[in-house]
Amino acid sequence: MKSIIFFLFIALPFSVLAQSNYYPGYILTNNGDTLKGFINYHEWTKSPHSIDFKVKKDDKTEQKFSPQTIKAFQITGFENYTSYTGFVSNGKTAILNLSKGVDTGKTADTVFLRQLVTGRYLTLFYESDDVKTRYFISEPNEAPVELNYYEYINEASELTKSAIYKGQLILYVNKFRSANDKLVQKIEQISYDQEDLKNIVNDINESKSIGSKGLSKRFFAGIGINYNTTESSNTLLKSGKQISTSVFPQISAGIDIFGNPNIQQLIFRAELSFSYIDPKFAVKQVNGFAYGPFSFNQYTGTLTPQLILNVFNKDRIKIYVDAGLGLNLSGYSNSKLIIEEIPYTLNSFWVNLPVQAGIVFNKKMEIYFTFNGYAAYTGYDFFYVRNRTAAAGVKFLFGK
Repeated sequence: MKSIIFFLFIALPFSVLAQSNYYPGYILTNNGDTLKGFINYHEWTKSPHSIDFKVKKDDKTEQKFSPQTIKAFQITGFENYTSYTGFVSNGKTAILNLSKGVDTGKTADTVFLRQLVTGRYLTLFYESDDVKTRYFISEPNEAPVELNYYEYINEASELTKSAIYKGQLILYVNKFRSANDKLVQKIEQISYDQEDLKNIVNDINESKSIGSKGLSKRFFAGIGINYNTTESSNTLLKSGKQISTSVFPQISAGIDIFGNPNIQQLIFRAELSFSYIDPKFAVKQVNGFAYGPFSFNQYTGTLTPQLILNVFNKDRIKIYVDAGLGLNLSGYSNSKLIIEEIPYTLNSFWVNLPVQAGIVFNKKMEIYFTFNGYAAYTGYDFFYVRNRTAAAGVKFLFGK
């Protein structure tokens, strides 16, 4: 089971890169021409270094364009990118990679900037690579400039933040929204964060958001059937394995979070479910000792964070695989887990490793199949009780 989950997580990025998702769009060439066609649209958690373009969706070959070869491109209804040539900051902001002393170094580069919001006065852009995430801003008909932000370790070995971007934004407030003290105070409180910056730029523009959507979510609820196999063994008594099976319903609810709600290829899911089993084991004579009988009722609430990959990803139908971590909290009743008059305890908290596959129809209904390998919830070296579960069911999706 562990090897299966490891393989799924290793395979995820390669599967994402291998898929093609051509959406209508256009390219603005360096000589000012507009080429209409289809652009291969990916999750792009990092800014793309190049894009694939087809004049017709069913063309066998594609053209590749970089920020050096085009001015801009748009995926119609979803995202706008513009090419930027200039300096980008080098100072890392990941906590484990901070420099000793502020790193204000810059590198000349040509990159794609994704438009986040635009309006009367300002347009906000996003760019990310292996070094850091950066935000740029521009006035109409002006080149974008980076909003500068640095984190570093000072001489006293303390984490220090240099929020130069706040001063830059205040200058725009003074230019376009003069004497707006409330807006200046709001800027003093914001973080170098996409949502905070979008809100501020929209306030300066006196407009609502105009641009691509960012992080989004949906909720779901489901019901299914669990086929559970409970196995027990006592190696001290050399009892061999005893197995009890049960079939009971399961209910669930949760939230899906999209890195890119337009593509919905990689999804983080947090799911809360409730299940029940009532295994029963008969008396077994082992070397003159009575092993059993024992039985119990187990009521389990499970929180499962998981990562979903849509291996087939169309609006009307999606086929996915997913892997996660099941965090189980169980209560017990009617317990008769006594062997040779010695009571045995079942753990309240235990962990399993589920894998799942499913089909989503029209972004509204999902049919799923789940398998959990054996997971024990006893703490003895010589005796165990453990569950294995196969499940199937349906989930109803609310939102995106």
